[in-house]
Amino acid sequence: VVVLDTSSSMRGRPFEMARAAALRAIEGLRASDPFRIVRFSDRASELSPTPLPATPANIERARSYVSQMTALGSTEMRRGLRAALEPAIERGRLRIVVLMTDGYIGNEADVLREVDSELGESRVFAFGIGSAVNRYLLSRLAEVGRGEMTVVTPSEAPERAADSFVQRIATPYLTDIRIDWGSLP
Repeated sequence: VVVLDTSSSMRGRPFEMARAAALRAIEGLRASDPFRIVRFSDRASELSPTPLPATPANIERARSYVSQMTALGSTEMRRGLRAALEPAIERGRLRIVVLMTDGYIGNEADVLREVDSELGESRVFAFGIGSAVNRYLLSRLAEVGRGEMTVVTPSEAPERAADSFVQRIATPYLTDIRIDWGSLP
């Protein structure tokens, strides 16, 4: 689930970078991977009410949706994260939420509580975008969300950060670990 901050604080280069990174991440998915795009400012909305498979047609649909977004309004991050985390997920799947924001909010504690209470079988990865990112909030979101934080400054290529992220989540180091201790207590 790509969650894009479309509030007015993202206007300009940060928003262009967030759009480029979001599209690069979606383009890196396998056709069998379902995806969602949530945008938020003072309200939240989605590309589709249900997850879409990453087919060429749906990736083109995502490209069109993201390219039409504008940065305007206040930052109601809880709405965006709630929209990403509330829907049920398919059994056996891990939901990966990628939040792309500068983190300019005043209710950090509320946002962290929201993620903690709604996380379930999900991971939240925070992409801080811009020259003055709220690193405290994004690092805590990644910690609470059992993910990682990445900061992309205006002089960096957002596509490179997105490529690195897609590569990192595509091949987990270890999953479903079990240890058989035999007869040891």
